Amino acid sequence: MRRSRIAGFLILAAGLTVASGFAQANAASHQVMFRVVGIASLALNDTRPIALNLYVPADGGLPRGETDASKGLKYTVVNAPGGNCRIQVSMIGTMPKGTALRVEAIGGRPELGAAVPGGIAISNWEQDLITDIPSCYTDRFAPDGVALRYSFVAIEPSEIEVGTGTEITIRYTIADG
Repeated sequence: MRRSRIAGFLILAAGLTVASGFAQANAASHQVMFRVVGIASLALNDTRPIALNLYVPADGGLPRGETDASKGLKYTVVNAPGGNCRIQVSMIGTMPKGTALRVEAIGGRPELGAAVPGGIAISNWEQDLITDIPSCYTDRFAPDGVALRYSFVAIEPSEIEVGTGTEITIRYTIADG
């Protein structure tokens, strides 16, 4: 009986040696390839509609429009070496006759892009709102990102039609350049 125990122990010990030797002799590896592509993303802090109206000032004169600065824009950009990006704005739809919608980028850190001074009148074609954006991220809407101030303005009072209203969509895009 003692011999069978010793023989069983030797077989078991030999099996463990072979098994552990087998596990130590194996290895696996693979390569990881990295590729950094251009990154361009932006976000609005709020996508709900806003309503702007024209009114006549108490002292008469040119009808004035309301303003709204409830929206904010933040962005992340990774450019090719030596490159910059820009944020453009356009609208889908048509403004009421005799009016325009202006937008101005307010605030933000100047090293994260240059806002067009005084803003722009939004049209159906893309126009620059912020230029010279280096590789960066704005992290927060303020103080890094920009506030967007919209102004509804009368540009030709003789063309304004009472009771007309419309809805447009404002579109922001990031482009090279």
